[in-house]
Amino acid sequence: MKNFNSTRNFFTVAILWSVVLFLIGILFFNVKENKVEVVPTTIILLVCGLIIWVLLDTRYVIRDQKLFYRSGPFRNSFDINSIKKVEYYSGYFVPTNIKPALDFKGFLVYYSKFDCIYISPQNPNLFIKTLQDLNQEIEIVNSTKN
Repeated sequence: MKNFNSTRNFFTVAILWSVVLFLIGILFFNVKENKVEVVPTTIILLVCGLIIWVLLDTRYVIRDQKLFYRSGPFRNSFDINSIKKVEYYSGYFVPTNIKPALDFKGFLVYYSKFDCIYISPQNPNLFIKTLQDLNQEIEIVNSTKN
């Protein structure tokens, strides 16, 4: 079993922590003004909890011929033998819907027939080597896009 944490881009992390601090500031202001309502407070606390969970728990695990990914409560896995191609990608707008990553530089992993996921492991060379050790058929593409 190999664990790979997600790289963390300063810009992304700063924005997410700013949102958390802003929402907590709203809560403190409402408490100070005695305007605490249950539903909005609950929603704000849930959103803060979700953002913090994503910030602290975004990682990838390779175990038993599977790649497991998790980003807070969002998690899934797929068979490494179904991976067709791994492409280096760098850019703000990632062309896939599944993005358990906290950085602008990472990999697009194409698996199954039409599926694609964007990930950003901290040790990309070891990550690619580990995948290739398990599936030599994976095509590695080192293109850079912005």
